[in-house]
Amino acid sequence: MRSRDWDRVNLPPLGLLWSFGGWWRWLILALALAGVAAMLRHPVLGLGPLLCAAGLTWFFRNPTRGVAAHPVAVVSPVDGVVDDLGIADGSPWIRGEALRIGIFLSVLDVHATRAPITGTVRETRSMPGAHRNAISPKTGATNRRNEIRLSDPTGGSVILRQIAGAVARRVVFAPRPGDTVHAGAVVGMIRFGSRVELWLPVEDGYIATVWRGEKVRSGVSVLAQARTGSRPPARR
Repeated sequence: MRSRDWDRVNLPPLGLLWSFGGWWRWLILALALAGVAAMLRHPVLGLGPLLCAAGLTWFFRNPTRGVAAHPVAVVSPVDGVVDDLGIADGSPWIRGEALRIGIFLSVLDVHATRAPITGTVRETRSMPGAHRNAISPKTGATNRRNEIRLSDPTGGSVILRQIAGAVARRVVFAPRPGDTVHAGAVVGMIRFGSRVELWLPVEDGYIATVWRGEKVRSGVSVLAQARTGSRPPARR
């Protein structure tokens, strides 16, 4: 299969719903049509289905973002709150210690997943698991998840983990091994609240540039950088 280049930072209106919505897009369409049909009989009858359709469409929003451009920066792949930050052993595909950054997404956050670095997708795997409340960092090893190994232009590895939660039943990562991704490009989504983890090898000199409890925005907030670089100015 021919490799693809994933570089689209901003999708057209309803682009996230159309690309990653799955059967939800057809449910939204059915609710909208049912609401319109009901309103022909009585305005109040159609209000419920139309509000449900509008709420689900709002969940699949993907606001325009200006991506933080910096050669040694790791940008946040999702919107949410950093609730796990530290050094860990036994990380997927990384030998030795790794800087682990965990981000929790509530159902009110934007759920598009963006590439944290510019590089190549080396490996992906879908791991079965439970659907416990993803507010706990421990669910990263037990819940259903996607694990993705990216390599930067120097050959270093960055691990991205999309984790399903109690409400989220599906995690979607569209690129395949061999594809090129660009930092901030939309590459998938998590449907209805969950968490994401990044694993960065300590031996490559990565240092965190965020604090636990900090609110981050996908493609905009810089989570970490190589020790040789300087932290770019934050965008809000």
